[in-house]
Amino acid sequence: EAKAAREASLTAALGVALRDGVPADFSDGDALTAYTRERLQTRCRYLHVLLLCDDEICSAARQLLIPTSGGSESSAPVSVLSIGGGPAFDHVAVRLLAAFLAWMPCGGGASLPAVRVRTVVLDLFEE
Repeated sequence: EAKAAREASLTAALGVALRDGVPADFSDGDALTAYTRERLQTRCRYLHVLLLCDDEICSAARQLLIPTSGGSESSAPVSVLSIGGGPAFDHVAVRLLAAFLAWMPCGGGASLPAVRVRTVVLDLFEE
């Protein structure tokens, strides 16, 4: 119950940060872990679903994540800029999609190494 109260306090502090521009205190590792776990699946799902949409922009973004026969070692990583991305939910979502696309059977059933992903997270406050 104490962890839940600390997570609720962090959530409230994040609301104040958005509204008033006062940085939240992320020093409580347990509260940050609870906050992240509570939101990870939902936040990752949003970007994952968007990247799988059937339109021109999403298709172009998805193509960047499809591995080539040269392997991920020979290609530059895909760069992702996450604005307001909190604890890197966008990186997790893109990385999971890259792993899924690499896992998809390629002809004879073999998979290729996943495309490398490099993410820069720009959030409300400089850390």
